Amino acid sequence: MCLEVAPRFGSLHQPVPSPAPGLTATSLNLATETSFRKILGELERVGLLQSDLFFFQEVEHYPDRESLVIPRLAEHLGYDYLFAPAQRVGRNGAQGLAILSRYPLQNPKVVRLPRFILKVNNRCRIALTATAATPLGAVGLVNLHLDTRINLRQRYRQLQPVLEAASKLPQASVIAGDLNTQNFLWVENLLPLPFLHRQVRPVLARLEASGYSTPFTQTGRTHSWAPLKLDWIFLRELRAQAHRVQKIGFSDHRALWVQLAPDG
Repeated sequence: MCLEVAPRFGSLHQPVPSPAPGLTATSLNLATETSFRKILGELERVGLLQSDLFFFQEVEHYPDRESLVIPRLAEHLGYDYLFAPAQRVGRNGAQGLAILSRYPLQNPKVVRLPRFILKVNNRCRIALTATAATPLGAVGLVNLHLDTRINLRQRYRQLQPVLEAASKLPQASVIAGDLNTQNFLWVENLLPLPFLHRQVRPVLARLEASGYSTPFTQTGRTHSWAPLKLDWIFLRELRAQAHRVQKIGFSDHRALWVQLAPDG
């Protein structure tokens, strides 16, 4: 069941200076992991816990459990946070997107994306947007998670509302998340035929036409065991001073990390 609710907002901001120059951001599909200690420990182990911004996908919340990951992680770090549920899971849980920020978050919005009936494992898709008041100035933030078993025309349709929402954000902006870009032709949204349909380059071109670039074109796969490049961070009027892809123990996706500076 799709959930039509406003994002949950937490202002736990404590003005702790960033340990790195510029602005750092991490994007990661949590793969429905609900252990706060496991997520916290793994982010610390791989050196990502001090990121200024986090974009998380496949975040699950269960109110009757102690593992409300996003509020606990935000409280531990002293960050602002947003959690936007996209769909119900189980009897009283929800799955969606989250943004955490060392710097104050403003103007949170949920963008509903076109929903496709994919025969099995249908999902409700959203994007989550906000503005962060950072040392680089106001920076627009977009977190998104697109469908897996769709071809390029449908992927363009899901991406279009994201780009429209991003056009209303500050010029310095970050789009991050799991775009599920694959070079498969999906027959009836069920059967993948490899290399018969290109999605990665056309999606990059669509983002580039809207003013976004990415430093992750040559960094290899982002799936832990399959040779797939699903996850991205795109920048507008910002440049990457450093970037890397990091294997994460609890997720089937790898984390993307980037250090940002003003462009020009």
